[in-house]
Amino acid sequence: MLKVIVDQESCSGSGDCAKLCGEVFEVVSGVSRLAEKYRDDNPAEGTVPEDLDCVYRAEEKCPFDAITVRK
Repeated sequence: MLKVIVDQESCSGSGDCAKLCGEVFEVVSGVSRLAEKYRDDNPAEGTVPEDLDCVYRAEEKCPFDAITVRK
């Protein structure tokens, strides 16, 4: 599993992550968060299967470096 974290203070809500990986990310009230299916208690953190490699593209393309993906 991959740990995914969205730094909501750095996030601009551009929606690039949701465009690249809509199964994992959503934008609500101008801030990105993880879809309910993948989030932990905090909507900005969660775990996703390793085969969802779109999270790496979202991390790479985030204009504010607000996404972190760890194994």
